[in-house]
Amino acid sequence: MLLKIKQIISIIIVLFGTEFCTAQELVLDTASSRILEADFDLLDGLTKNSNSDKVSVASYIDIGKNEAPGIITTISSQEIEELGSRDLIDILNTLPGFTLGADVQNGLAYGIRGNWAEEGKLLFMIDGMPMNEMGYGTYVVGHRFPINIIERVEIIRGAGSALYGGLAGLGVVNIITKKGQKINGHKIYLNGGISNNSISRGGFNYMYGGALKSGGEITVSGLVNFGNRSNLEMVLPNSQNVSLKDSSYVINQNLNINLIKNNFNFKLNYEDYNFQSTYEPISSTTRTFIGELNKLYTIKKLTVTPFFRYKWQYPWLTDNGDPATYDQQNTISARWASGINSNYMFNNNLNLSFGFNYYSDYYRYFKKSIQQASVGKKFTNFQGISFYSELFYDLKFTKIFMGVRFDKYAFFKPSYAPRLTITKSYRNIFYKVLGNISYKIPTHQNILISNNRDISPEVIKETQVQLGYFNNTYEVSAIAFYNNLNGLIVYDYDSLIESYKNSGFINTLGYEIEGKVRLNKMKLTGNYSFYQPTKSNAHDVLIDNNNVSKGTFSMPKHRLFLGITYSINSNVSVNLFDLIQSSKTISTYVDLANTAGTNQTGIYNTINATCQIKSFYKNSIKLNFGIYNILNQKQFYGYAYKSAYQPMVGMGRELFIHIRMNL
Repeated sequence: MLLKIKQIISIIIVLFGTEFCTAQELVLDTASSRILEADFDLLDGLTKNSNSDKVSVASYIDIGKNEAPGIITTISSQEIEELGSRDLIDILNTLPGFTLGADVQNGLAYGIRGNWAEEGKLLFMIDGMPMNEMGYGTYVVGHRFPINIIERVEIIRGAGSALYGGLAGLGVVNIITKKGQKINGHKIYLNGGISNNSISRGGFNYMYGGALKSGGEITVSGLVNFGNRSNLEMVLPNSQNVSLKDSSYVINQNLNINLIKNNFNFKLNYEDYNFQSTYEPISSTTRTFIGELNKLYTIKKLTVTPFFRYKWQYPWLTDNGDPATYDQQNTISARWASGINSNYMFNNNLNLSFGFNYYSDYYRYFKKSIQQASVGKKFTNFQGISFYSELFYDLKFTKIFMGVRFDKYAFFKPSYAPRLTITKSYRNIFYKVLGNISYKIPTHQNILISNNRDISPEVIKETQVQLGYFNNTYEVSAIAFYNNLNGLIVYDYDSLIESYKNSGFINTLGYEIEGKVRLNKMKLTGNYSFYQPTKSNAHDVLIDNNNVSKGTFSMPKHRLFLGITYSINSNVSVNLFDLIQSSKTISTYVDLANTAGTNQTGIYNTINATCQIKSFYKNSIKLNFGIYNILNQKQFYGYAYKSAYQPMVGMGRELFIHIRMNL
C-alpha cells in the first residue's frame, strides 16, 4: 500500500512540474488558497468554495452556521478526538434524529427522524465527492473511512435536493478532510480493540500533507481497516443461535489524494469496502474509484468554475452467493459528469448563484452473459441534465434564500426542487424558517428490478423552524419539523419475485433540542429528538397499520444524547457520554397473510468513557483509549420495513486504543 502511494505521488509531481517543500516555505495568496469543494450527488453536480470559518454544505455560498439555509450540525476534528470516536458511527450517533438500523446482508445504515434514509435519501460526500453506491444509492457504515484525516463534518438534517439532487432527500453528510499544511508532514495512526475476549477492530492509516515550492499543496492518505460489527454469541428473536464474531467481519481499504495549485483542485478517492453477511455464507463489496478536476476563474464580480468528474464502481457486489439470485443483482456502474457553476456578487447584500451539469451513466450486469441474455445489448446507458440557481438577499432584519433545481434523468419526468429559507442572527439570537421540496430519483437497481420500469421519483415536502440562543458560554436551539414523503420507493418481495415499487405516503412531525455549555475545564453537550407519524398508508414501514402513531419499524421515537468532557490539565481530558433510546419494534418474520411478526426491544442505555492524552513522548504521540458500551447492552438493529430478516446485533463492551504518531 505505501509503495503504491509513493508511486502515485511521484506521478503527480511530474505532471505538475513541482517538488515538495516544507510548509513554512509557502505563503499562499487569498485566491490560490481557496480550496474548491465540489458538492455532487449521484444524479447531479455542483462546485463551490469552502471557508473553514463558515459552513459550505447548505448553500451555494459560504455563510455562518446560524444563518445558513438548513438545520446544520458541524463536528470538528478536535471534538472527534475528544470523544474517542472509532469510526463514522460514533460521530453520527451524537446527532439528534439519527438512528442506526440494518439493511440487507446486515449492512448498517441510518434512518432520520423516523424515516429510513439508507436507499438514496442520505447523501454521503468526501470533500464534496459523492460516495453512495450507484446501484441502490446506499452507504453502509461501520469500520469505514479514515476518520483521522477529517478536518470537520458538516451535516444537514432535512431536505437537500435543492442543492444536491436525487439522493439527498432527507439529509447530507459532507466530510471535509485536512489539507496539506494543516497536516504538515508524515503521520501514522494505529487503532485496535477487544470485545468478548476477541479482537474487535484494528487498522493502519498513513497520511502526508505538505506544500509545493511553486505554490499549492498536496495531501495523500492510505488506510487499511478491519474488524467485526459484533463479537457476541447469542440467541436471536427467532430462537436461532448465532456467533456474530464469525460472521460480521469487515475490511476496508482507502486511498485519498488532494492537490491544489493555481486555483486548480484535483481530487481522487479509491475505496474497497467488504463486509460479511451474518445469516448467509456470503460477503458484499462496494468498490469505488472517483476523481474530479475543477478550476476557479474570477472575472471582477463573477466567479466561474468548470468541473469534470468520473466515477467507476462495483455498487454492491455479492460474493459466494447463489448465482440464481445474486447474478441478477451484481452490476458494474460508471458515470462521467461535466458542468459549469457560477456566482455573481452584485454587492455585499445580493448574490446570484447558477449553473448546469450534464452526466451520462453506464451500467451492466457483472456477468456479460447475464447482461446479453436479459437486456440484449452490452450495457445500459442513461443521460441526465440539471440546472440550478439560488438568489441570496441580505436585508436588515432577515436573510432570504430562494432557490430551485431542475433534474431530468433517464425516462423520468423532470423533477423540481424549490426552496425558500428565511434566516437571521441578531446579537445572541437566531432563527430559521425553511420550506423545501425534495425528491429521491430511482437508482440503477431500482429501475432494473422494478416491474417493467413502472417506478417514479419519490417526492418529499418539508417545513422546518429553528430558534436559538448563543454566547461564549451557552448555545441552545429548538427545531420543529413536518415532513410529507409521497410515492415511497420500497423493496417488495412477493411469490419469490423481488422488485421495487412506489407505495403510499407518510406524514411525520417532531422536534429536536440541542445544547452546549462551555465552562473553564468542562464542556457539556446534549440533544433530544422525537418523531411522530401523523398519517400514512405506507403499510410496508408502519408498526401498526391501524394505529399510525405507534411509529415506524426499528426507529425509536425518543432519543437522548448526553456528553461531558473534563480537562484535567492542558494535556489530558476525560469524556463520559451516554446515548439513550426508547424501545422500538422490529419485524422478525412475515406470515402467509403478509402480516409481520414483531419483537419489542427494551430501552437502550449506551454509556461510554474515553481518555485523551494530547502530547506523549516528546510531543510526537497522541493517545485515545477507553471503553464503549460499558453496560454491555445487546443492541438490536432491525430493518426499517416489514421483513423476515433477523436483526443485526451491535458490539458488546469494547476496550479500544487509538495512537496518532508524527514522523
